Amino acid sequence: MLDYALGKETLDVAKYPTVGFVSTAVDGEKVAGTLTVRGISKPVTVMVKQVGGGQSEGSAIFKMTDFGIKPAKAALGAVGTKDDMTLQFKLTGSR
Repeated sequence: MLDYALGKETLDVAKYPTVGFVSTAVDGEKVAGTLTVRGISKPVTVMVKQVGGGQSEGSAIFKMTDFGIKPAKAALGAVGTKDDMTLQFKLTGSR
């Protein structure tokens, strides 16, 4: 499944090797900003929490189709994935 997620039909990491996020506002654990996937930028809200030791973790849920990704299908289209994708991340701060 991971190979499919990284392939041309989905994240296309050969052409778009990174996912980017630029924050525009912070309200507690909610961070608003712009998410860029496959060269397409859209506004999203990311939930972030501090876990200690200069580390934070969070997640954002977005629609794959908003970023040009077609949800996977199998069994001649009878079985498919939802349009929602969850991006999870960990951040480590340093001085």
